[in-house]
Amino acid sequence: KQADFYKNELSESDQKVVVIISDALRYECGVELLKAMMIDTKGDAKIKHMMAGIPTVTHWGMANLLTDKTITLSEDKLRIQGILTDGTDNREKILKINEPTAKAVQYKELNNLDREKARKEYFNEKKVVYIYHNVIDAIGDDTKTEMQTFSAVNDAIDDLNNLVTKVHASYAVGRVLVTSDHGFLFNYKKLPAASFQSAPKGNHVKQSNRYILTNDTKSVSNSIQFNLSDSSNIESDLK
Repeated sequence: KQADFYKNELSESDQKVVVIISDALRYECGVELLKAMMIDTKGDAKIKHMMAGIPTVTHWGMANLLTDKTITLSEDKLRIQGILTDGTDNREKILKINEPTAKAVQYKELNNLDREKARKEYFNEKKVVYIYHNVIDAIGDDTKTEMQTFSAVNDAIDDLNNLVTKVHASYAVGRVLVTSDHGFLFNYKKLPAASFQSAPKGNHVKQSNRYILTNDTKSVSNSIQFNLSDSSNIESDLK
């Protein structure tokens, strides 16, 4: 499970680790990235899958990847030990709960720093560094640019391949993990009206075109229900 990422990959690590989270880098895109990376025979890489938490949107996926601590939900706001999970600064505060030297940074910001400044600010003496990269979701999740999704995938693979090389060579970090908050579905053709269904009526906590969070399931039909707590570290009785 995605919610077990920190526990499985970081909590027992005895070496410096860089985690690169690329928004909407679904598994198949990761396979293509692996192929590109393995052209460089000096490195070694492997791929494995995780089950994304439900709902599979950025707000939730990013929270699942931050810690092994319990996530609390209140009015659609996610918090870990009282700290909101949105925003780079907040995420760094959450990472510091487990690792006081941890840092979090946006890819664009890091890419604009020279080598020495980047090493000093983000990598020297830091045990865990999270780098946030957003190319695929920034293009594909906007109806004006969604047809450019696969060009964005290619751009993301180039970015990530170069970034991993830079982390190894320029920042002297041996272990790099590349993962994502969620994947994506894509259709070239417009979906017919018969493919849609009406949202179930009821007093719901959160409703969007992708999911509903609710305790009011009396009118829910033709849908799949999950306990929210089964797909995340969130303590909740919501479905």
